[in-house]
Amino acid sequence: MAAYLPGGHQLPAGEPQPAPVAPGQEYGPGPVPAPGQVYAPGHVPAPAGAEFGPNKKLSTGAIIGIIAGGIVVLLVLAAAVIVPLLGGGGGGGSSAGGDKDEAAPAAATPEEWVEAYLTAVSEGDAEEAVKYIDTSSYSAALLTDEVLEASLKLGPIDDIKVGEAEEGDYSDVTVTATFTIGGKEVSREFQMYQSSYDGDITMLDGAARVSTYGFDDVGLTVNGVEVPDDALVFPGTYEFGTSLEEFTVEGESILVVADEKSEEAVSMLRPALSDSGIATYRELVTTSLRECLAMKTLNTPCGMDVTGMEKDGYAVVDGTVTRVMNAEGEAALAGLVGEVSDRAVVSTYESFGIDISVEAQNAEGQRGTYTTYYSGLLTPKVDFAVETPKVVWE
Repeated sequence: MAAYLPGGHQLPAGEPQPAPVAPGQEYGPGPVPAPGQVYAPGHVPAPAGAEFGPNKKLSTGAIIGIIAGGIVVLLVLAAAVIVPLLGGGGGGGSSAGGDKDEAAPAAATPEEWVEAYLTAVSEGDAEEAVKYIDTSSYSAALLTDEVLEASLKLGPIDDIKVGEAEEGDYSDVTVTATFTIGGKEVSREFQMYQSSYDGDITMLDGAARVSTYGFDDVGLTVNGVEVPDDALVFPGTYEFGTSLEEFTVEGESILVVADEKSEEAVSMLRPALSDSGIATYRELVTTSLRECLAMKTLNTPCGMDVTGMEKDGYAVVDGTVTRVMNAEGEAALAGLVGEVSDRAVVSTYESFGIDISVEAQNAEGQRGTYTTYYSGLLTPKVDFAVETPKVVWE
């Protein structure tokens, strides 16, 4: 007959089976071998001076000790899971180069983590603030004391209040914080994550992204610093501009950047011609167009070609073409603005009224003068990204 230990565990076949236990009897614990002592299967020696049979009861003290020991083990296991996320400061974010910073922030909880981060930002300490955030996805070129100092001059950060952390389903924690930037209240959530590699906390979205989309060749600047690629900024106020003096930022150029919504506003920024750019474009186009108007040839770099023009057997005589801009054309040229068409290229959809007269000759050598109002002028484009901008007619 097979024997069962308490808890329903059956002894292996071939092992000595304990004597049957009468109702009400309990099993006592077996003796523990001394260090280095090994018991053979089925051999359970009794301690000297005492005999513990299967019907011996466990003392009250022993029961309490076993229960307490079990609770300690469970608490240790629970602490190993919970402490790194909610109680362990430690790891921090990444350094400006994207690698983990050697000096871990001294923050014990996610709430303290967020408060310490925002405090460092509000004090202009970029070196300390960058320890709390993940900078691996985008450039950290703007996470500097220089850029942060300019940001705080535009809009100081005050009244930092941090709420209680809320745990998520996947080792993540959300902390809500409110603060003011230049007197304007900002309320946002900070997402924290426990690294599966080392158990440290990382703030996934502590900084905001600045997109450089639409500024290729023009160059986007943030608080005077050029950004070659999409970059991160601390929560704050930033002035946007361009690297080329011929361009500026269309619309509002000073924005508060602190969360995903403000990131969208930055992503909508586009370059436009500055006053300097408008003046330069107008001057270049005017000079080039007047050079073309002065030409007597059948064709010009600007268009206005009369090649192949025939009427009643008369063909245009090369060197006799006269091109004159009329009053409407002169007014359009004087008010020419231009617009950004692609990267740093500026063009226009403006039309210019030009009168063209030619001398034509037939097969018998007879000549006549003809006038046309169709100019066929090409589009003037200027690429301001090249060393010496000039007009290209396309």
